Amino acid sequence: MIFGSYFYELVESFQKYSHVKDIPYLILFIIILIIPFIIVVVLCILYVFKRSDRGNLQWDAKRRREYADALALCRIGESYLNKGIYSKAIETEKRAISLDPNLAHAHKILGKSYWKSGRVQEAISSLERSLTIQQDQADVNVELGICYSSLEMYDIAKVYFDTALNFNPNYDEAYYLKAKLLGDIYGDFEGAEKLLKKYLSLVPLSKKSDEAKRLIRDYSRRKSY
Repeated sequence: MIFGSYFYELVESFQKYSHVKDIPYLILFIIILIIPFIIVVVLCILYVFKRSDRGNLQWDAKRRREYADALALCRIGESYLNKGIYSKAIETEKRAISLDPNLAHAHKILGKSYWKSGRVQEAISSLERSLTIQQDQADVNVELGICYSSLEMYDIAKVYFDTALNFNPNYDEAYYLKAKLLGDIYGDFEGAEKLLKKYLSLVPLSKKSDEAKRLIRDYSRRKSY
């Protein structure tokens, strides 16, 4: 209504002075009438942007708080996992994910906790979600390889072990697990033997070193048949 009456007065003024011969004065008169309208429009736009910026700052501050809280919960959940308290680990990681659904580490710890609890399908879902967020996690690929091996889906498991080694060529556990898969499931004793030797070169004094040596002897013997 205000702008409508303003333009109405502008038109009336133009009609009133349209007979004036001195056109520059008429133009100046019109400009003087328009300037206040332009100022009002500019002020309105600035006000809207200012409110928008304030809202964005408040949103960013909220997201930072949620991320910090999610990270803290994720660490607590991981400590529960390390202590073998899997139900508390699952509960805590779910709370972390509710605050920040894109926290890859929380999905990883949740997946590991599900696996330790015997909930394989849920473990796979959480671990794959972690990889969707952050692809270059060799350890998550190994965990998925273990999960799929337990379901006897060996081709998929092998892909995950290979992917882990692509991301980390010195991942000793991936060599060991892939070697067992090749030897015990696929009958590729030569390939398994090579992987186990690589494993021993990386961790010669590991807890599994004696088992790795035994497997090498076994695969070597079976290879000669």
